Amino acid sequence: MMLIVPGIIIFGFNIVKFAVDLGNAYMLFLVVSLSLNLEAGYTGVPNFGKVMFMAGGAAVSASVCGLLTVMILGVNVHSNYNGYIVTVINQVNASLASNPFLSVALILFGTLVAAGVGALLGFLASYPAIRLREDYLGMLLLASAQFFQIFLGAYYPLIGGTQGISVPDFFGWAGNGIGVRDVAILGFLTVFAILVYIYAERIARSPLGRTLRAVRDNETATRAL
Repeated sequence: MMLIVPGIIIFGFNIVKFAVDLGNAYMLFLVVSLSLNLEAGYTGVPNFGKVMFMAGGAAVSASVCGLLTVMILGVNVHSNYNGYIVTVINQVNASLASNPFLSVALILFGTLVAAGVGALLGFLASYPAIRLREDYLGMLLLASAQFFQIFLGAYYPLIGGTQGISVPDFFGWAGNGIGVRDVAILGFLTVFAILVYIYAERIARSPLGRTLRAVRDNETATRAL
């Protein structure tokens, strides 16, 4: 029996589909907003280069998880994943759809990879952050984000440069019913956003959170203490 998400049509507009799509976008931006709140809201340090950490995690995660998927499934890409993935993507998706355990494992692994890459880039960005004032740091992070965007478009081996790459569908196991896959994605993103929210709140209420607020209120006094 094929599951189908019921639609509510008003003036030719599917309210249910719109709500699911809006929810997926909202959860993604909620995660980013929570991290920005720790930086700009609690610490008072603006970060105009957030896109660099997001893009770095997304690009490396997509490339690594895609390559790992074809290796596990034994799909031959002739040692050129970026060049051959388009020709075998349907085969890869069909195999993943019949193996939900592998799909979920790859989703979780990709999330950890993206978080690790973002943390690494953030650690590297912390060195100039210690030595620059807020305005100069903002300009540096903004320029770094633009440079990284140019790098992604010019470096083919990572995500295919300007051509991009086809990422395997890790939610194919949700079924072929209308809207079911989108609801499954919404469920995953909702759980992820809730976990990030809990983590951010625990940081805000910890000694570290109090230190961040002290830096925002009076950086000189905090440095002295």
